[in-house]
Amino acid sequence: MIATEPEVIILEEQDQRSTTSVIVLDEQAPSSTSSVVILDAISDVSEPKNASLPVLDGQVPEQLHIGYETFYREQKLGSGGFGVVYKMTSPRGTPIALKVQHEADYSHFEKIRNEVDIWGRLQHDSIISFLDYKTSYFDRMHYMAMEYAGHGDLFQFIDKHGDRCPPVFRHRIACQVISAVAFMHGKGFVHCDIKPSNILFTDITTVKLCDFGLARPISRDENGIEMKTDVQTGTQHFYTTEKYYGIPTLATKDDVWALGVTLLNLAIGQLPWDTPSANDPLFDLWKCEPLLHPQYCELAGTDPTFYDLLRNMLDPSEHNRWSMGEVQWSRFVKGEEQQIPQGFNRQPLAKHLEWSPVHCRI
Repeated sequence: MIATEPEVIILEEQDQRSTTSVIVLDEQAPSSTSSVVILDAISDVSEPKNASLPVLDGQVPEQLHIGYETFYREQKLGSGGFGVVYKMTSPRGTPIALKVQHEADYSHFEKIRNEVDIWGRLQHDSIISFLDYKTSYFDRMHYMAMEYAGHGDLFQFIDKHGDRCPPVFRHRIACQVISAVAFMHGKGFVHCDIKPSNILFTDITTVKLCDFGLARPISRDENGIEMKTDVQTGTQHFYTTEKYYGIPTLATKDDVWALGVTLLNLAIGQLPWDTPSANDPLFDLWKCEPLLHPQYCELAGTDPTFYDLLRNMLDPSEHNRWSMGEVQWSRFVKGEEQQIPQGFNRQPLAKHLEWSPVHCRI
């Protein structure tokens, strides 16, 4: 959370004009400096309309104080509509990532503060840690310090390995991200931009969810029941059919769908379809006759609990689609053994499973 009466400290910036800027420290921000980060530099529909103004090297501090440690600027990790991200390292060798944004207007300022407020509440083993937030009111610069993830993202992993991910490794990745998204929903927030490039590796077997720039509270009525919204944010490849056509949806079910597309992408080594519409033959195949697709048929035979999980996460019916609570209680996540059903060929595997999902909504 952001301190109401922040301490103001003058940091000397090493730009060509040798000027100084005021950095407002968030005294209540976490001081932990566990390992770290990231970013999605890919420009797509999720890029904000009020993107960051250009960030110059002279606007990025040479050093930054977080807790009792000082971090020194190293190489640039990436840049895009969100601003730039630099790696910074302490004398002890602890790395962090610093996301720098140049505020474009007041709506951009509100978006940044919203991201900071939500991200700061999400402390979870499978979510990139938020470490600190600083801002300069004079030149409208914003600095977010975060955990550093130096092993790439899931998009890069899929691009390199295709569909050759071993089932045991796939299970580990899926369960970590499922846990992170379920935790977010339990805290009352939706991510709104789940995709492979927003899932980072902190080591070769550990992934964490990142990028909360589009996250928002779950819309609820006076009785606490989730309401449908028509907010079209995110990346179109991961849209539900309703969201693609601008029809109001339940944001939590949109997250479930986007995560399902991400996991299916991991399983087959490519995006399963271009658009979630009847005009896309690959989507129509998933919807009507998935086991006519050789990769889906193979997945159903070799990893039936994972296939069944995906069929329920990617159910075109929003009403029938599982919640994250149901996903967490699936046999795939719980690790229960399941026999491959006889005669599953050319039939949706879910019809052959002799069990019912546990309805545990969060």
